[in-house]
Amino acid sequence: MKGRANQLLEVDAGVRSGVSLRCLREGRQDHLPRLGRRSATVSPVGTKRVGEVSPRETVRMLDGVPLFAGLTKRQLVAVAKLVDHVSFDPGAVLVKELDVGRRLIIIRTGTAEVRRQVFVTPDDLATGVGTESSRRVATVGPGDVVGELSLIDGRPTSASVVADTELETLVLYATRFKKLLGSMPQLYPRLLIGLAARVRALDHRGDAIG
Repeated sequence: MKGRANQLLEVDAGVRSGVSLRCLREGRQDHLPRLGRRSATVSPVGTKRVGEVSPRETVRMLDGVPLFAGLTKRQLVAVAKLVDHVSFDPGAVLVKELDVGRRLIIIRTGTAEVRRQVFVTPDDLATGVGTESSRRVATVGPGDVVGELSLIDGRPTSASVVADTELETLVLYATRFKKLLGSMPQLYPRLLIGLAARVRALDHRGDAIG
């Protein structure tokens, strides 16, 4: 009975994972996912991982990003091992306002809008004035970094970032971001310089930063 139960469990596991019973019986492992390979499967709507990109090409891309300017070749290679290549369709949300930050995104190609929610009063709705739920406060493009502030201070994001065109990006998720800063503290001043530039740009437009 025990052997029969184990066989049934194998069949059930094979059906649910799309793996044939024959593969299980023969002990084949070609049906298992290959770790470390970047696939082209679609994740959230409008987002997909880009196919295999060589480490050398990734290092070349990072070398052109202001945040990593001045890093040694060895340091760039270390960063390249931590980032993912992700593309976004127009309209895809890179960062959602008031969410807890989960990733830092470096834009390689394309542009995106930085949008903030606006408060609409009942009087506004009655008169038809200011009925938009959000407004654009800035545009970001190649070389710009988004999502980093929430990763640094742990507070909810202060704005949404929405793809205006198709985007090619480098993504660094929260745990890897913290690991990177722990090994390369010299990145902190560069992050602060980038944030200061964005604050000044928004201040010039008269928008407050939350």
